[in-house]
Amino acid sequence: MPATKTRRKTPVVHTEESFVIQPSVVPQVGKGLFAKVPVAKGDTIGFYSGKVLTDAQADSPRYVESKYLLWICK
Repeated sequence: MPATKTRRKTPVVHTEESFVIQPSVVPQVGKGLFAKVPVAKGDTIGFYSGKVLTDAQADSPRYVESKYLLWICK
C-alpha cells in the first residue's frame, strides 16, 4: 500500500530556529531565508511590524531603491 501524507490541522507559528539565512543559489541575489523544517500552507514564518505602504508609495523615489522593502503578494 502506498504511503500517504498526513496533514496538520492546526497552523504552526515557526520560530527563528526553524530557519537559516544563507547564500542563495540564484546568481547575484545575495542571501535567502531557508526552512530547516517543513512549512505548510497557513503556517506563520514571521511577523511584520513596519510601515505598510501602498504600491504608489513603494514606487516613489523615497523607497524605490530600498534594499529593505518587504513585498507581500496576496
